[in-house]
Amino acid sequence: MKHSKIALVVSTALLASSSVYAADAVNNDNYADAVQNGNKNTAVIQQNVNSHDNSSKIRQTSQDPAFKVRNTATSIQDNTDGATSNILQNGNGNTAAVTQKNSTNMAEVDVDSVGNKNEAYVTQQNYTRKGAFAQVQQHGNSNLATITQRDADSSTSIVDQNGSGDTATIENIWSDSAYAKIIQNTGDKNNAYIKQDDSDGAIANLTQTGANNDGDITQRTNLKSINTTESKLVQNGNDNVGVINQFASSSYAKVEQYSQNDKTTVNQEGFNQRAIVKQTSDLGGRNEVSLTQIGNDNYAGVRTLEGVGSTVTINQDSSGNQIANRVNGEGFGATTRGSHTTLDITQTGGDNNFARVDIAASNSDVDLMQTGSNHYATISGQAGDRDDIDLVQSGDNHFATVSVDAGSVHNIQVTQNQSNNYATVVSNGSNNSVTIMQGSAL
Repeated sequence: MKHSKIALVVSTALLASSSVYAADAVNNDNYADAVQNGNKNTAVIQQNVNSHDNSSKIRQTSQDPAFKVRNTATSIQDNTDGATSNILQNGNGNTAAVTQKNSTNMAEVDVDSVGNKNEAYVTQQNYTRKGAFAQVQQHGNSNLATITQRDADSSTSIVDQNGSGDTATIENIWSDSAYAKIIQNTGDKNNAYIKQDDSDGAIANLTQTGANNDGDITQRTNLKSINTTESKLVQNGNDNVGVINQFASSSYAKVEQYSQNDKTTVNQEGFNQRAIVKQTSDLGGRNEVSLTQIGNDNYAGVRTLEGVGSTVTINQDSSGNQIANRVNGEGFGATTRGSHTTLDITQTGGDNNFARVDIAASNSDVDLMQTGSNHYATISGQAGDRDDIDLVQSGDNHFATVSVDAGSVHNIQVTQNQSNNYATVVSNGSNNSVTIMQGSAL
């Protein structure tokens, strides 16, 4: 026999059934609890209009005699203070939607979907201030989770997905000091996206372990803010991709990718940026890094290990630059360990420059260009054969060192024009070629 249950609770009207408990007939300290065991269930709880300290709880468990969808739960809390919403769905059709909006101070949402077709949407918006909290846990199968917090300062958003179809989206807009975290592990199709827009001091963490991966973090903050915006993206295994975009503020970005196809894009614009990228491809995959920093203090450290045919592209346009290690001693510079690697590093538009490049394999192709201001570059090759190194410095103070410790058939060219020059090239091994050109206009 098929069963269907629908439970509706409105805290101001108080409708109840055997599967629903609602307490307190006034607009304060409302509590609603819906429990549904069986198949094709639906539950709706609504608490709204100038009520306080509301609590909503829905628990659905399906026993699956060849389920044909359903399990649906909706909790709406509108214009309330201290709202708490909890939804637990144990299996089969699933779907959960929670909406908390309009002055829901200290709003809190927890959705837990254990298995099957999942889906969960959480919306907290419009003056959900003072630490709004939203968490979605999905343990397996088709998954999808969307959390939106708008105008919710110090809000926390967490999505934890443990395999199957995956996909997770978190958006925090006009939410200063917002914290967003997505965890996708134990494989399957992954995806994920975190966007925190006009959210000063925002922090985003995204971790993907195994399967098709993707990533994506975008944080566009108030241009007048001095608060630090931080992003960290970790991808461990399988197809990977990455991508972090941060615009202005004191931004910090870190990407770690371990094994397989890798690929990273980091864009940072303005103010006191820092970016660190680590890639390890122990299965002989092809690393690929693209990193751009425009204006202000800059710094970029990129390290790719064990890949074949890796590509590293770094562009820094004016201000403090670097790509360390040393001078100010930040992390590492552009470091590669793998054959047939291409490094293309450009520092343009003037200002303080400095770069460091370390290679340790055969058939590396290094192009380093510094245009305007104080310069200083060092390139070091520690092993391998047939490396092609081209260093160009133009305008202002220059100074360059290139050192290749071993190997053969290396081709090294250093060009310095207009301003103070000075270059040192050391090439050990056989059949190497060194060219140094210095002048006022080459």
